Amino acid sequence: MLLDEVHVDRLCAMHAMLLRADDRLCKTRNLAALKQFKERLFLIDPITRMYVWAPVPHTHAQALLQVGIETCHMCSYV
Repeated sequence: MLLDEVHVDRLCAMHAMLLRADDRLCKTRNLAALKQFKERLFLIDPITRMYVWAPVPHTHAQALLQVGIETCHMCSYV
């Protein structure tokens, strides 16, 4: 639901969700959903080569997205 529309409020909600995630995020039963979430959140615009969710460098959105990247990389399966 949060990924349906690119908006900073939705990115903030995803950031909060990922900050509170624990090892259950990486469990086998959650991996398919986590992979889909990661693919949609870290989608790169082919023209600008920037993340769709953070289209301008050095912004609050880009900082929030960086935390998401680090959290998702904690799961070595994804």
